[in-house]
Amino acid sequence: MGLKATLITGGSVMVIGGAMIVTGLSTGAKTTITWDNGPKIVKVHKINQKFNNKNFKKITIDGGSNSYVRVVRGSQWRVSGKYLDSKLNLNTTNDELKLALRESNNPIFGIEESSQTVVVTVPYKVNLDNLNLTTDGSGITTQDISAKNLTVRNDYGGVRLNQLTAQKIDMQGDSGNYRLQNVTADTLHVNSGDGYFKAHNLTLKQASQMQGDNQQIELHTIHVPGINVANQDSSIYAGGADQADNDYHTGDQSKALTINGANNDVTIK
Repeated sequence: MGLKATLITGGSVMVIGGAMIVTGLSTGAKTTITWDNGPKIVKVHKINQKFNNKNFKKITIDGGSNSYVRVVRGSQWRVSGKYLDSKLNLNTTNDELKLALRESNNPIFGIEESSQTVVVTVPYKVNLDNLNLTTDGSGITTQDISAKNLTVRNDYGGVRLNQLTAQKIDMQGDSGNYRLQNVTADTLHVNSGDGYFKAHNLTLKQASQMQGDNQQIELHTIHVPGINVANQDSSIYAGGADQADNDYHTGDQSKALTINGANNDVTIK
């Protein structure tokens, strides 16, 4: 096929796809577009499922890629939101709620996965035993949640923890974005390369560790027994000054938050 024919064919596909989008919008259809040997319309479904007389102690969420999941407080157990054809799996047992979202194999126009947003509501006063979060490019936010153990696997996604209380927090993955606001835990363990970690008003009671190379770490108004930052070709700003080539130590080292890794950019204010 010559260049002219290729351009004409490509242009025709764009026109067809654009026409399908316009048609869907003009008719009020809850649809989006994928590519499967040509443009394909898929339906956007809604979910609003309540769980009465349940006492879940464990929540497991796999956000997949390019979805957005929120875990919040409310009056009763509920899973609500919207998702694409066959892209949501929801399973429950007596004590566990499991949610998994999957992206389409062939999204186009960069709009499809924004159609997948789900809210998991946890009743007030419920304290979870385990909260497990996994993302491979998706965003997950928690608000006012309490759990004994929080486990996060974050590859290329974003995890935001707000008003969270836990005994143990364990985070790992590559190129993840973490933001913590008003989080209190006994221990925190992070193993993440090429990531971004920012915390405001973080309280840790026992020895904790952040491990990984090429990270940007910002800690603002943290409450910890001590801090131990090893300088391995890193930039460290702490104690109101640039630490140059020096390590940074303060407080009780037996219970300190230890930060290890090469080529990190660490700011502690």
